[in-house]
Amino acid sequence: MKRLHALFLVIGVVLASYLIYRVGAGRLLSDLAHAGWGFAAVVAVALASIVVMAIGWKLLLDAEGGTAGLWELVGASIVGAAINFLTPGSMGGEPVKATLLKDRASPEALLSTVLLHNILYWFSNLLLIVLGVTLAIFLLDLPTRLTWILVGTTLAVAVPVLIGIWLVHRGLSEKFIRLLARLHIRFKNADDVLAKARKADVLVRQFRTHHPAAFYGAFLWVFFGRSLSIMEVWVILAVMGQWMSPQTAFLIQATSLIVYVLFAFIPSQLGANEGASFLLFPYLGLTATTGLAMEVLRRLRVVALVLLGLGLLALFSLRHEEVVPTT
Repeated sequence: MKRLHALFLVIGVVLASYLIYRVGAGRLLSDLAHAGWGFAAVVAVALASIVVMAIGWKLLLDAEGGTAGLWELVGASIVGAAINFLTPGSMGGEPVKATLLKDRASPEALLSTVLLHNILYWFSNLLLIVLGVTLAIFLLDLPTRLTWILVGTTLAVAVPVLIGIWLVHRGLSEKFIRLLARLHIRFKNADDVLAKARKADVLVRQFRTHHPAAFYGAFLWVFFGRSLSIMEVWVILAVMGQWMSPQTAFLIQATSLIVYVLFAFIPSQLGANEGASFLLFPYLGLTATTGLAMEVLRRLRVVALVLLGLGLLALFSLRHEEVVPTT
């Protein structure tokens, strides 16, 4: 597993390096230089997205008797996102989020609401892909080949996402914990954790029936939070001096989400995101260099969030003796 992870990482680095070589490092740096202090706006939009989605998580957790405050949930979400960026499959941060708040709700409530939040997150991503591609087909003058590629990849993404959501809803907490163990993320008192995971499966299945207002309210907040990623695209290109229509920004983000799902096996989709933007941007009246510059800014934004998340993790550790599962 680790060797395969390393292999995909090397492939991603090679592909990204080749694309930078193709466009020229000088031209790329010139586009990045236009961003300047506008990069702070990019980070601000990303943080706003996390805050908005944390409101959705709070609705879920409050319905299960949780007592965590909004800013605690925001902090845990930032830490979780940081760890997701650093772990294979972008999954390592989810149990850490629950561990950080272990004194704010029962283990079953934390695990079930984290899983429900992820269900809403992935369904929101799928909905954004479908809406973005549909609007682009009707409102943008796209080549026929690109249109069919977008339709085909949307269908390719929809199937695994919907199957994954269905499986989690049917009760996969126990298997999720076992998968984490295979990734060398282990818990003390493993048998007790598995028992609580089974109880969390029941809570996941019953939540929408028992707490419909919290469920649908959380979905709206999570969808709104994910929709801010479209604004992030628009802001990134705006600070680089590139102005575009909302539907163009929507399509760019929808394409990024497609890549996120299809190339999840590549760490941080390194090389895949750059390649997709390199190919897509010329069809939208933008240069391939601008596409690469956007992806570089996104990665710098990730670095900023990771540093913030690790800093918050240190603060959480001052309150808890142990804030992450033992490895």
